Order: sequence, then C-alpha cells, then structure tokens
Amino acid sequence: MNISEQRECELRRASVFSFLLFGLIFLTASEVFAQYCTGTTRYVVRDEAGKILTGENLKKLTVKSINGIPLKLRQAASETGLNYYEAEFVRGYYQDNIPKEFRRETRIILEKNNPLIFGIYSPTVCGKVGDLTLEYGGKQMRLIFDIGEHNTSYEIDSPPFWEGTFHLASLKCKDGAKPPLIDNNNTGKCPVSADSWKSAGNDWARHLVWNEMWDGRNARRVDCKNKKLEVITNHKDWTAAWEIYRGVGRSNPLPAIDFKTEVVLIVYLPKAPPSLGYDSIVVDKKGDLTFRPPPPRSYDPNGCSVLLLEIYRSGIKSIEGKPLPPPSPKVCFECVVRGFAILNLDEEFNLSSTLSIFCKSIED
Repeated sequence: MNISEQRECELRRASVFSFLLFGLIFLTASEVFAQYCTGTTRYVVRDEAGKILTGENLKKLTVKSINGIPLKLRQAASETGLNYYEAEFVRGYYQDNIPKEFRRETRIILEKNNPLIFGIYSPTVCGKVGDLTLEYGGKQMRLIFDIGEHNTSYEIDSPPFWEGTFHLASLKCKDGAKPPLIDNNNTGKCPVSADSWKSAGNDWARHLVWNEMWDGRNARRVDCKNKKLEVITNHKDWTAAWEIYRGVGRSNPLPAIDFKTEVVLIVYLPKAPPSLGYDSIVVDKKGDLTFRPPPPRSYDPNGCSVLLLEIYRSGIKSIEGKPLPPPSPKVCFECVVRGFAILNLDEEFNLSSTLSIFCKSIED
C-alpha cells in the first residue's frame, strides 16, 4: 500500500468514526444512507502539455466548483497536511425523526492533491461525481463525469488542460479488465484512459445522476394520466409535496434540500413500478432537461407510481422547455414543521400530538 492509498484508508476510517460518533447525537435523513458503499473516483490532472501537475504547478490549480457548488480553498492545519476545499450546505437536525432545525454549515469537500479523490467526503461519497470545474493557467475546464454511486476504484486520466467542456464517454478499464469490487478484503483499481474524454459536441447530452430518490409509497391515490413532470425550487413547496407523497410521521422525516444548488423533480409513472433507467433524465447541450419514461412493464393497470428526485441544478437552464426559476435567495423554514406533529406516547401507548413550531431563516 503506497502513501496515498494509506492516507485515503486513514481518512475513510476517520470519516466513518466521526460519522458514528456524530450519529449518537444527531442523524440526518440523507447522510445515513450515504455510507454503505466504498467507491472512490480519482481524477489525474495534467497541464496543457499533458504532464501530471505536481509541486508548484499543482499550487496554481484551482477547483472552482463541484456539481455547481462553489468551493473555497482553506489552508491545512499543519505543515504536513494538505490544503482542502470546503463549501456550504444545508443540514437538518432531528429529534425522534422530527425536524427540529435546518441551518447552513461549512463542510470539507475535497483535499487539494493529485489525483483529486472523490469518495471520502460528502457529497461525493461512494465515488459520485456530477460535474467539476477547474481553472489553470488562465483557462477554465468543465468536466462532466455523471458517475453514480459505486463500489470500485476508478482512476481516470485526463487530457491536456484545455479550455471548454468535456464529458466522460466511457468508464471501461483500459486494460480490459472488469472493475474490481472494493471491500475490506479486496483492493485494486480500474484505470480509465484519457481517450475516454470527448468534447461536448452538438449531438451530446448528459444522462443525469440523481442524488437521492424517494418513492411516494404513502401517496394519496392520484391519476397519473394527465400528470406532467413537476419541479420544486423552494422549501414551502417541498414541505407540501413531502406531506402528500411521503406522509407525515416518525419514519418519514423531511430531508434537508439546499435550493441554492438543488431542485426536486416529481415524476409520475402511470401503470409502472417506481423505478428509472440510466437514461431517464436527459440534459441536452442547451441545458434543457427532459424525462424519458422507462419501458412499460407488467404492472397494475390502474396504478400510479410517484418518484421524488433530488438533483443538482448545475447546467440546467430549463425543464421540458420551461425556464428553470432562479435559486431561492434564502433558506426559509417558516413552514417546515407545518403539519408535523411531535408524537408523544403516553403510558397506554395512545398517541397525543402537540404542534411544535421551530422556524429559522438563514439569509445569504
């Protein structure tokens, strides 16, 4: 095990330990489910001549954003540590699965190293990467990965540092081998050739990877026939949709969504099970998002599946031809607990409810 792999292993152990320790105090709905996989995605950065960036040249590299989230470079706490990038996120705090508070917090996103490693810190746990914007030598390079959660170790080589937008057309290992399954007993990596990067031409479109997906298992009966794709861009509408499609109760705490960088899609699937395909959410070069229903399957002819999809708004300008509203200027939670009753069990296990209102707005 080399020094880089050893450090990655130590960081993963520390991350898991911190998560478990923090979980004794607070649990968030989204982060609990983001820790089960072990995947990492590494990206090797090269200069305009194709040489791997090291030393002083690496210091000139700036990671501008991940998934459209602006990053800020911070200095390492010690001389032997690595500088790192952090960003702001909305975090939810819960008590007995009831949302008590939502607030903005800074979080470590990425260490400045080469290769860049995605998979240790949220939102890239499990190796997830949507898009990445880098700046070097006065040039800006936008890279579209669109890699979902996985349990392997991809090491993706890069082309020379060019201005423009490029997308990863393939994740095939360049040695032709099958990507290794990484766990406590197995190691290895899947090297991906720089030839897998292609310029974003006119015929290119993204197949968007969603962050989280919830099915409307508690939905009231709805008629899917005339329902079109809906988009939620603010917390008030998100709370209302969650009450309708997920139900209100202990087992369904309202997830924290940062509407500065994310939106929620509501997908209606008549006569279809609650599942989507890899190419269900498409974003063309102009930034227009369209939904492609999965192939029909044998299912309840009168049934209706509802899916709630959390996605990053980076690169999306319109949804099925309609302009995407601008990001919400503030995170307002005045109605977060509207309809959320704190359920108390008395000695006879009868339910009594008291409405708890905890409201907080966080200005930019």
